Amino acid sequence: IQNFKSNSTSVSGEIQTNALEGFTASLFIALVEVAIDYDQPPGHNGQKHFFDVFRSFHSSPMGQVITMAAEESKSHAFNFVVDEQWNYSQLKVVAFLQDTDKQVLQAASSAYP
Repeated sequence: IQNFKSNSTSVSGEIQTNALEGFTASLFIALVEVAIDYDQPPGHNGQKHFFDVFRSFHSSPMGQVITMAAEESKSHAFNFVVDEQWNYSQLKVVAFLQDTDKQVLQAASSAYP
């Protein structure tokens, strides 16, 4: 995943396959906040520190169906709507391809901004 900046909601990435055969899978792209610290626990269990907090899915929680031929590459560019309460410096993008059997075929995440 490339081009993720702390002051931007634009993201782009590339999917590559070295498979001998093509495949169809669901592409999931999520926005997560790496770390959130509260002065006071927001819940009842006393926890004040949270890690890799899910914030949003790009498009839908069902993913986007991707069909790829053998030795093919596809690029994707997309935008996230970022809530002003989220900490831009702590955001990263996580992407993964999952087949119909729920097996993860590929996964990647952005570098910390």
